[in-house]
Amino acid sequence: MKIAVIGAGSWGTALSSVLAANGHNVSLWARKPQVVSSINKDHVNPRYLSDSVLPASIVATTSYRDALRNAQAAVVVTPSKLLRGVAQALDGVVEGGFPVVICSKGVEEGSGLLPAQIFHDELGDACSVAVLSGPNHAEEVVKGTPSATVVASEDAQTAALFQTLFANDAFRVYTSDDVTGVELCAAFKNVIAIAVGLSYGLGYGDNTAAMLMTRGLAEMSRLVESCGGRRSRAWGWPARATLWSPACPGIRATGASARCWPAAGLCRRSATRPIWWPRAPTHARAWACSRPPSAWSCPSPTSFAAWCGTGQIPGFWPRSFRRARSS
Repeated sequence: MKIAVIGAGSWGTALSSVLAANGHNVSLWARKPQVVSSINKDHVNPRYLSDSVLPASIVATTSYRDALRNAQAAVVVTPSKLLRGVAQALDGVVEGGFPVVICSKGVEEGSGLLPAQIFHDELGDACSVAVLSGPNHAEEVVKGTPSATVVASEDAQTAALFQTLFANDAFRVYTSDDVTGVELCAAFKNVIAIAVGLSYGLGYGDNTAAMLMTRGLAEMSRLVESCGGRRSRAWGWPARATLWSPACPGIRATGASARCWPAAGLCRRSATRPIWWPRAPTHARAWACSRPPSAWSCPSPTSFAAWCGTGQIPGFWPRSFRRARSS
């Protein structure tokens, strides 16, 4: 089966390797010609995961049309800020409920739309959309380290298709119909990760990190529910919690926070910016806010967590932690 993978970053390269290892022919779209040349000649991505040799069944190209020609499904793995442009480029190329799984995380700045909503907005019914997210590091997935992820789609057949394409002995794939919940978890876990990284950078210990993660997950539950996520007792969650797969990306916070520690250290030492969290609570708004909140001292694509839904949803720091600091 030919699969088009749009995006040759670390995650796109890792997922291409998984698909190729499962016996599929992968057409990998990359923006830079030198990346395409290296993958096709040396089977190595020179920019990402360069210590891993890729299967010969991965063929790279700089053309969307070439990547999608005769493909039976597409995997979109580009930064979230580029998703609308990718969807526009696919308009007229895909049709008839073409299956597409979006592996990008985040929220579109300005519109507040999630990745799947961006594709529906641009392509309508031309494609059948799923989203993929999980507590995964690309460098471990490409090496075959046992990992798990979740594919969510409102269409059960689309979710099952991508589960079949990706699943193998080292990469377990769960399915869900809660697209909103999975996408919000993917975005919100970055907020938790930054908070954990900042807490270590400010000199706090494991107790503080554990508090941030547990209270952050509680806020994640309320956020997803307020934005239309599923409610269920499944997987041991309380009745008001959202139905999340065991592969919910929120539990990746500890690993992702390591990338935030250098910034946290600079934040602590900076005389001009002694703090790096909202200066005041931001009033949450409904789905399609006209602009991102103005109270953030450091803009983030995941700042949507501060203003989506109803009530007041704080930014980087859970309510309990902000109260503790102010007392």
